[in-house]
Amino acid sequence: MLKSFLVVAAVATTNFSSVAMSAPAETQTFAHDGVTYTYSVEQKANSRVLRGTSGKSGEPFVLYVTDRKITGTVN
Repeated sequence: MLKSFLVVAAVATTNFSSVAMSAPAETQTFAHDGVTYTYSVEQKANSRVLRGTSGKSGEPFVLYVTDRKITGTVN
């Protein structure tokens, strides 16, 4: 499940324009396999930082997305 979440998160971040990245962090949501994820995206140097929570339990996550990889923590 974590791997599929990372893939979905990476796809979601590729759809943001550079104009959206320069604006203040705005909360986004998406659902995957019955779980709703809420997150914000910040541009940091050569990566995008996704910070948010997943599902009703509110488990926090932080993902660092670059051109070639995604790293981060969940819960």
